[in-house]
Amino acid sequence: MREELREPPDARKRPAERQPASGRAVIRRARGRMTRHAAMGVAAIAVVAVSACASTDPPAGANAAAGSAPSPHATWYPAGGPPAANAGAAAAPYFVTIAFQKLDAPAVVNDAITGKVLGTVHPAGGLRFVSAAAAGDDRTFVLAAEGAYPAQSPATRFYELRLGPAGQPQPLSLLPVPVVSYGDRFAVSADGSRLAIATGTASNGHIEVVSLPAGTVRVWKSSDHGSATSLSWAGNRWLAFDWSDVSRAAQESGLRLLDTAAPGTDLMSARLVVSAAARFGSFRGLAGPLITSDGSKVFGTMVSGVPANPMAEVVEFSARTGQALGAVTPPVGESGTGQWCGALWTDPSGQHLLAACGGTPGGQGRIDNGHFTRVNLHVPIYNFSTPRESFIAW
Repeated sequence: MREELREPPDARKRPAERQPASGRAVIRRARGRMTRHAAMGVAAIAVVAVSACASTDPPAGANAAAGSAPSPHATWYPAGGPPAANAGAAAAPYFVTIAFQKLDAPAVVNDAITGKVLGTVHPAGGLRFVSAAAAGDDRTFVLAAEGAYPAQSPATRFYELRLGPAGQPQPLSLLPVPVVSYGDRFAVSADGSRLAIATGTASNGHIEVVSLPAGTVRVWKSSDHGSATSLSWAGNRWLAFDWSDVSRAAQESGLRLLDTAAPGTDLMSARLVVSAAARFGSFRGLAGPLITSDGSKVFGTMVSGVPANPMAEVVEFSARTGQALGAVTPPVGESGTGQWCGALWTDPSGQHLLAACGGTPGGQGRIDNGHFTRVNLHVPIYNFSTPRESFIAW
């Protein structure tokens, strides 16, 4: 596997045939946690948010060694430094999955190179993990936990999971984050210092950003009726999200970028980057976005042929212009409920990417400068409509 991550690629990125055009999107993003998505198909996926602006702030954890001990007087310490701008996939060998089939839905630490399970982490009694997110160092993860059956509760608590030098899971730490309801849609900044959490209701969505070092919370709200999902950080400042507007969907829905350092609390101050009606050839919409840490590129899933002959592929976008640059995975069939398809990890510049599309190891691979190479990443694959954060963090 280590050699597979370095061997020459076997397929070239399919270039963009045209610029994204307007028109109604045919996929919509399913809302809520994964258990409400399991029976839904490709046509139930919503458009997901992407970013269009590079981060201007340097990673705060750039000088922190991975696995360094926290101060005895602190409740939080920075994540380790990110990989080099053009680091290959071997720089990020670890990922965490949520075993949601089990009652307490433990977190499982995996080695993508060997396929081995390095450890299983169980939540506190009476809780189950519902989603996960990763910082930029491949050693720092955040897990969201809620009440387990039968005493189910929407109150969400957040725990930090650090990995040792060889990927061994360390004891969990409860993060100083106010308890929120249904906080399973969240993202962690590159240096691990900030959590962005989608809150509110399906028609009155908010975003809360928690500073872990300071213990402060900042809230953005919208006067429009809609909700935010699929959060993704570019560095430590810019936050991308999917806004689904229920009152003016065609005009306001789509991929938005929020400058969390700018004044104000209006969620609609986030610039609309890619419309929900975006197209790339016969493919349209955008689901499961992954923005690069430097804010230059976005990778997301698009579909075509819905509902008769659905197909999906991962497409690369310019985060500056919002234009599609080309498909980076081969298209795969998505009949029935479909199989999960999307980007899993990217280096800070977007030159190197890991993705999975379809239900077989043949649909998993690495992308180097737009070239796809099949590699078994040993990742579980679920229904197409399963949100990435509900089952994997990388």
